[in-house]
Amino acid sequence: NFLLNNMKFQDTISDSLDIDFSIGKVENSTFQKIGGDAIDLSGSKVKIKKIRCNYIKDKCLSVGEKSVLSADKVFSERSGTAVATKDGSYSKIIDLFVRNNKGISAMVYNKKSGYGKSTLILRNTNIKSSDSLTSKENYLEINNNVIRPKFVNVEKLYSNEQMKKFRK
Repeated sequence: NFLLNNMKFQDTISDSLDIDFSIGKVENSTFQKIGGDAIDLSGSKVKIKKIRCNYIKDKCLSVGEKSVLSADKVFSERSGTAVATKDGSYSKIIDLFVRNNKGISAMVYNKKSGYGKSTLILRNTNIKSSDSLTSKENYLEINNNVIRPKFVNVEKLYSNEQMKKFRK
């Protein structure tokens, strides 16, 4: 269990905060010039409140492997993606503001087999349906509008420069 409050993560080569199989909160924190994901969840239950992501190469919020995310007041600027929910995870974010992102702002898909359906619900956000992606068998809702799922080639998705992970 954890509580991170008033933290600043800056200039990391890869992911800045990797939360695996944990329960906790991240509040009033900033992530800047991150070489991977700002926050990467795996098998965790996390509440986030008032975070700012600037210059994130990959994802501001990466929610995977049956994680549950509840977030409020998230700002993502010049990031690859604001939020990706995948592999049997559930995310609900209220007050998500995105500006000048490089990639698709909101994504729901399956990267690993065997996890099942993922859900992403966004309320009070400036993300448009045209700036989102949801693969078949998953659920994405933006400002009370359900986004129609489509086929997503995940290998191709991860071959673009933004989502490639750092390797020596």
